[in-house]
Amino acid sequence: MANWTNVTREPETGLPTMLVQAVSIAFVMCVCELVSAPVMVSAAGGAFALMPWFLVACLFAVAFVYTVGFVLLWAADSFAARLKRRDALMPLIYAVIGCVGFGIWGYCVYPATMNSIITRAGLATLSQGDSLMIGINCAVVGLAAFFLG
Repeated sequence: MANWTNVTREPETGLPTMLVQAVSIAFVMCVCELVSAPVMVSAAGGAFALMPWFLVACLFAVAFVYTVGFVLLWAADSFAARLKRRDALMPLIYAVIGCVGFGIWGYCVYPATMNSIITRAGLATLSQGDSLMIGINCAVVGLAAFFLG
C-alpha cells in the first residue's frame, strides 16, 4: 500500500519530473499571456502599454507556478496515483487542477493589481464583468499550460 510520503525517485542521469513540469508550465503560460495581453490591456481601458503589461503578466504566471503551482502539481500527482487508469487520465487531471487554480489566482490577483494601478492614475476601476473575463481567461491559460505540462 502506498504511503503519502513515498515519492518516485528519478535515476541519477534524469531531470526531476516536477521541476521540468513547472518550467514547461511557466513557458506555456508566458506564451499564453503574450496572446491574451491585448485583451487585458483593453479591459483596463488602455491604461497600460502592451509590452510592460505582458511582462507583468508573465511575472504573475511564473510566480504562480513556483509558489502555488508546485502544490497543485503534487496534488494532481497524488490524486492520479490512486486511480487505476492513471496514464490515460493524468493530463486531464492536471488540466482541471490547473484550470481551477490559475482561474482563481487570475480572478483575484490580476484585477486587484490592475485596479491598484489604474485608480492611482485617476481612471475608473475594472467592472465585475471585466474581472470575470480576466478570471476565465486565466482559467483557460491554466488549463492549457497544465495539460501540456
